[in-house]
Amino acid sequence: MAVYIVTSCVIVASILFPLLSCAPLEGQEDPDLYRSASELIVDRGYPVEEHNVTTPDGFILTMQRIPHGRNDKSSSKSTKPVVFLQHGLTMDSTNWILNGPSDSLGYILADRGFDVWLGNIRGNKYSQRHERLDPSDDDFWDWR
Repeated sequence: MAVYIVTSCVIVASILFPLLSCAPLEGQEDPDLYRSASELIVDRGYPVEEHNVTTPDGFILTMQRIPHGRNDKSSSKSTKPVVFLQHGLTMDSTNWILNGPSDSLGYILADRGFDVWLGNIRGNKYSQRHERLDPSDDDFWDWR
């Protein structure tokens, strides 16, 4: 039983410590709060591209691409292994790039030579467009 308690405390501490250690000072708002995924990527010194992908049922999804790391000046057209990172339910692509370059998988992979693509599911803030429907239409949200 003691091992379980220690393990739980370590897990809770490992989750809370990064959140507390990078929190803005009282009265100051984090400047990243209102930045888009592409703005966050550029702010951290990485190249970024935005691509729109239209699904067979007409949804237009926006993806971000980090073609290479900060210290790699090669062309974005060069052949590199591709990594596609897809966020979880109710999230968006910023899950992979919100922390700093040493703490975010998107940046870590780009710096290690991968061509990183960040996906967004239909309905999140980067994918609320459709060829004929509007998010205010009930049919927009009726995914089958």
